[in-house]
Amino acid sequence: MVGRINARAYAMAGILTYYLAGPVYAQASEAPRLSIQTSEGLSAHLRDGDIIARGSVETHDTHAGFQVWSDVSTPGSTPDRYVITSTRNERNRLHVRIERAGGRPDRGSGKGLIIDTGDDVAPFSVVSDGEQTVVADSYQFVVRAAVVDRNGLGTSVQQLATLDFAAGRVLRHELRAAQPVFLTDLADNTLLAIGVVSTQDASEQRIAVRFAQGDGERNGDVRHIILSGENNDGHKLRVKLQFPEAVAERDSWVVKAIAHPVFDYTVNADGAQEVPADTYVVRVESAVWSD
Repeated sequence: MVGRINARAYAMAGILTYYLAGPVYAQASEAPRLSIQTSEGLSAHLRDGDIIARGSVETHDTHAGFQVWSDVSTPGSTPDRYVITSTRNERNRLHVRIERAGGRPDRGSGKGLIIDTGDDVAPFSVVSDGEQTVVADSYQFVVRAAVVDRNGLGTSVQQLATLDFAAGRVLRHELRAAQPVFLTDLADNTLLAIGVVSTQDASEQRIAVRFAQGDGERNGDVRHIILSGENNDGHKLRVKLQFPEAVAERDSWVVKAIAHPVFDYTVNADGAQEVPADTYVVRVESAVWSD
């Protein structure tokens, strides 16, 4: 009996650029100073916790802490998490959260993050809330901050950050089966599919690949996956990613160790196995990696 493996692939890539605009409005002498500096050079594919902007709140008055928040919509009962809608297309959204070590979400009034500190300066970050691929567009995020003292929340200040996600470098990604059909009796390391990812503009980038999220069964190793047959979920094929050059594992990705316009890889049988005759689909994602 023989079975066959179909190979499909798609690429995800992007470069993220930011522009910061807007004044700080000090409404009273007790209002703190708020500053925000956006990050540069991030990929449009964001991992959970990737820093989008860094900020700080400062006051020299006696205080018990600071509060940082935004007035944009929050998903459910999570006051420190926000969904930013693009200025051009309301369907394009960016999920962020405000973070600070030791900070706590304001479950009372629902206003962002409370930072309990007597320090004059309290840094914080705006980070990606979950893994996401950001559509090229412009997103505006107004951050507000106030001093917390014995009288409660003081006068707030605000700053507007305009985040412009530009269309980034495009990757070419080809993944093809090594042959039309395979014998069901596979030896370890049998070559099943050949993949090549390259930058369309021939620029040198740290290219990353991974098995498509949500596909197959996994044991925590990003290079290994168990595929199910298209015709019978009980049919299984164990496969692995292999690379001819040095790579590093970063989160769920395998990243080429050095920047280069081309990244070669193969999909191989993961151990000797008797595979039930069926069609097995392997999908591999690619992206430009940014530390």
